[in-house]
Amino acid sequence: MSAVDLAWTAGETTTPVVVQWKETADTLYDHEVTLPAGSTRYRVRGLEPDTSYTFRVFYREQAPWAGESTAITATVTTESTARTASAPVNPRIFAGSIDPTTGGTVVDGTYGLEVTAKEFPGFTVFEVAVEDSAGSDTYTTYNPVPRGTIQNVQGARTTWRGLAPNDGKRRSIRAKAIAPGKDDSDYTPVVDVDPYTATRPKDYPITCPTITLAAVTAMSAGVGSAYIRVSFTAPSATWLAEMRYSVRFKEPGGDYGAATTVRGTATGPDLIPAQYGLVYEVTPSTVTSDGEAITEGTATEITMPGVGAEPTITATAGSSSIEYDIAYDAPTTSIEVWSVQTASDPGAGTQENASSATLVTTLRREDGRTSLSLAVDSTNPWRGTTFIPYAGVQRGDAITLHTERDTSASAPADLGTVTNSSKTSTTVTNKVNLAGSHVAGDQIETYRDGVVSGSLYSITSTNVTNGYALVTSTGLVASTSYSFKYKAVRDGVRSANYTTPLSVTTNSAGALDAPTIAADRDGSDPCGTAIVTVTKGSNNPSGTLYRIESSATGTGGWVVQTSAGVAGANTIACTEDETFFRALALANTGGTQSAYSTTKSIDDYSGPC
Repeated sequence: MSAVDLAWTAGETTTPVVVQWKETADTLYDHEVTLPAGSTRYRVRGLEPDTSYTFRVFYREQAPWAGESTAITATVTTESTARTASAPVNPRIFAGSIDPTTGGTVVDGTYGLEVTAKEFPGFTVFEVAVEDSAGSDTYTTYNPVPRGTIQNVQGARTTWRGLAPNDGKRRSIRAKAIAPGKDDSDYTPVVDVDPYTATRPKDYPITCPTITLAAVTAMSAGVGSAYIRVSFTAPSATWLAEMRYSVRFKEPGGDYGAATTVRGTATGPDLIPAQYGLVYEVTPSTVTSDGEAITEGTATEITMPGVGAEPTITATAGSSSIEYDIAYDAPTTSIEVWSVQTASDPGAGTQENASSATLVTTLRREDGRTSLSLAVDSTNPWRGTTFIPYAGVQRGDAITLHTERDTSASAPADLGTVTNSSKTSTTVTNKVNLAGSHVAGDQIETYRDGVVSGSLYSITSTNVTNGYALVTSTGLVASTSYSFKYKAVRDGVRSANYTTPLSVTTNSAGALDAPTIAADRDGSDPCGTAIVTVTKGSNNPSGTLYRIESSATGTGGWVVQTSAGVAGANTIACTEDETFFRALALANTGGTQSAYSTTKSIDDYSGPC
C-alpha cells in the first residue's frame, strides 16, 4: 500500500481541522478524519499504489454550530510499489587461489568475480557462461552457478568463487542484485576470465591525494577572470579516471552555501572558476574508471584576493539621447546601470535605488557591450545615471554622471544597403554603404540581434570617397547565426531608421593559431624567474589561455609551467642554467588547440644570486 503526506499553513488555531479524500474519479469524498485545532500536517495511509487521489482540508466548527470554512484541495498520484533493485558495480575477475604461506597465486582452476553491492538488505546472483569452444570467444548461455547467490556485504566486496576443469575454455561472468519487494536489477557488464591464467583483482579504491590550492587572478589567467589552481601528486593507480571536487564558497565571516561539483583530471593541475574576495572550501575525491569508487579526501580552504572594479565611463550629449562609452578595467565583470530623466540637473548624489531611479540594465563583459544609449527630450533634457561596477560579487565604487541634451545637433541621413564582406569563426565584417550626405567624423552604430554591440565606428575621408565602410564585429561564437543592422550617428544624434537587417552565420571553429613568444630573465630575480611574453595569433579570441612549457635541452623533457598563461608577459620559474621555452594556444574560448610556437631560450646566468 502507499501513503501521502499532506501539509498546509494554519489560518487560525482555535477550530478543528477536517481532512477528506477520495479517488479522483469518484464523485463523493468517502474518507474523513478530524484533527485537533492548530494541526498543519497529516499522513494518509492505506492508499492504492499508482492511483490518483484528491484531498481537501478545511475548518469545521464544533457542534452545535458546525460551520465550515472554504476548503483547499490537492490531487496526487501515489507511487507504484514496483521498484527495481540497484545493480552491483565495479566487477573485477580473478583466477587462482592465494597461497597462505607465500602470498603468491596458485593456479588451480579457481576463478570468480567480486563486485561492490548497492542493495541492502539484498543478494547478488552470479551467472556464468562457458566458451562454446576453446578460443572461439563466443558464449551462448549464462546460467546461475551452484552457491552463486551471495548475501550482499556492506562496506566490503561481495565475492563468488568457483572451480573449472582445465578444458582450455574461458568463462564469462555477470551478476545482478535481488531484494525483497523489488524487481531484479540490470546485470553488470560481462567480464571474461581464463581460470588457468593467474589474475589478481586491482587494488580498490584509490586513496585520495592531498591537494594544494593557489589563487590565479586576472593578471595571470585572462582578463576579468579568477581561478583556483588545484595541484596534487597524481596516484600511480592506472584505473584512476579523474579527480572530482566539491566546492563551497562564502563571504568572509559568513556561512558556506550549497556545494557544487567540478570535474578535474587524473594528473592535474586543475582550474576551478572563482570570484574575487570570496572564501572557498574545496574537497577532493578520486574517481575510478567505472565512475563508482569515489574516495573523499581532506577539505582545503582558500581566500581569493579582493580586487576593486574601476571602469572608465564617458558621456556624450545628443539631441535625443545621452551616449555612454564604457571601457572595462581588468577586474570588472558586470555593471548595474541606474538612471533618471529629469527637467533639471538632478544635483549631487547617486541614483541607485528604486526610490530615485530605475535599474535600466546590467552590462556584462562577456556580452561585448561597450556603449549605452538613454533617451532625453525637450521636456526632460537631463540624465542622472549611476554605474555600479562589480568584480564577481564584489562591488566597486559607484560612478555618477549628470548630462544635459545637446540642442544644436541635427540627425544624419539613413545609411544604405549592407552586405557581408568576410567572416571567421569569431568575427564578421560587413560592408555598410553610405548616403551622399555622410561626412568624415560621422559614426556608425552596430546593433547585433537587436542590441547595441561594440564601439562606434568612425567614418573617415577614405570611407566617404569609397562610399562605404567595413564594420567588424568580434568576440562571436562559431557556427552561430547573428542579425546585424546599423544607424548613422552625428554628434550623438542617430539617423531616423535602421538599415535592413542582415543575417550572417559565423564559420565553424578550426585550430587556433600558434602564438609567438619571447623570453628573457626577470631583472628582479634573474636566478629563478623568467619573463615569457606571448603574442597571440590573429585567429585567437581575446581571453584565450596558453600552456607554457620549459626544457633544459630544447629537444625533450618538456615540463608544463602553466596552463593559464595569457597574451602578454608571464612570470615563469627557471634556473641559472640555459632554459628553453615553448607555448601553444588552449581551446578554452573555442576551436581546437594550436601547434607549438617556435622554441626560445635564455642563456646561462653567471651573475650573483
